[in-house]
Amino acid sequence: MNLLIVNPNISESVTDLIHAEAKRTASPDTRITMATAPFGVAYI
Repeated sequence: MNLLIVNPNISESVTDLIHAEAKRTASPDTRITMATAPFGVAYI
């Protein structure tokens, strides 16, 4: 399975936290791709 997770804010640290949680809960064969908004607010 491929999973694309888009963080709608510009915070790389939040993206990292989301990525860590996704890896923890996803199946071992899941491919996780992360994206962070290139502009906008730091936190929503």
